[in-house]
Amino acid sequence: MLVIPNGFELKRFNKEKGAKLKVSNIIKKEESLPYIVHVGRWNILKDYENFFKALKDIKDQAIDFQAILAGTNINQENPELMSLINKYNLINNISLLGRRDDIPAIMSGSDVFVSSSNSEGFPNVVGEAMACETPCVVTDVGDSAYIVGETGVVVPSKNAHALAKGILKILRLTDEERKELGLKARRRVEDNFDIHTVTTQFEKLYHI
Repeated sequence: MLVIPNGFELKRFNKEKGAKLKVSNIIKKEESLPYIVHVGRWNILKDYENFFKALKDIKDQAIDFQAILAGTNINQENPELMSLINKYNLINNISLLGRRDDIPAIMSGSDVFVSSSNSEGFPNVVGEAMACETPCVVTDVGDSAYIVGETGVVVPSKNAHALAKGILKILRLTDEERKELGLKARRRVEDNFDIHTVTTQFEKLYHI
């Protein structure tokens, strides 16, 4: 059996200079805050409640942060979403951006990317964040751990405390350590998931 992974467009998804200031201007929050980004549509499989429980755990430790959420139906018009945010008292710690066309900038301007899903296949969004040199914390579902490899943190699914610990592990790195981890993530994507490399694998398979 031959397994060929999904590929990523590395010319589109890459580290953008000055992205954190750009994101700061979008969400109207201090650039000095840690930014935690989560990108995904509103879906039960994304396990937003697990994510919010983890954020509440972090907040209860008196740690300042701003979580940035983007995706379809990720806005204030979503009553279920707003109910969860209020339930965990996170209204001042979360920025809802809805569906966006500037996801590479949002990822580049964040300190850590989080995938909190309880089920996945091959989550492209994780590889896209890595291509933007953003360290990732992912739940161990689908191919998430395989994509991240040794360049991020993998935690059990449906375990908010473990997810919080994983996020804090990244946030507690020095700026230089986090930068180096982001570069390792980018290199892993370049080596394994570049769309041109994946295309070549298909061409060899079908003798094109």
